[in-house]
Amino acid sequence: ALKAYGKALELTPEDTALLTEAGFAWQRIGRMDYAAEAYRTAIGVNPRFARVHIYLGSLLWETGRLDDAIVEYGRALESEPTSSLAAYNLGLAFEAKGLREEAVKVWRSFLEKAESARDPDGWGLKIRDAVARLTAPAANPPLAESVSTK
Repeated sequence: ALKAYGKALELTPEDTALLTEAGFAWQRIGRMDYAAEAYRTAIGVNPRFARVHIYLGSLLWETGRLDDAIVEYGRALESEPTSSLAAYNLGLAFEAKGLREEAVKVWRSFLEKAESARDPDGWGLKIRDAVARLTAPAANPPLAESVSTK
């Protein structure tokens, strides 16, 4: 696949989608350096292309840079406010940092904006499930129940 991307990029070196997918192919085989370079090149060509920010966010999270991943997921959501994948990942990143209220806020905001948006991949449903999981009474027990007395 990488050879095909290389040949295609020789013909259209500023194709943002192609650069992004090439980066993802590099990321899948563990070449984070080449993946990051492809993503940064794609962002240089079109900084409003949401998918490249999502993919770069996943690379950053995968390499232990969760704060930077949050920034990229936020950029993706700014570029495409109805991107369910960007919203889902941003919320998960906040949750991973222990910022549950921020996660729920992002997810609820997305659900309000995207109520009528198409969700072919089902991420909207996953967002609804995540909100329910984080806001369920068992997820936030009253203080008296959360302190162990034994």
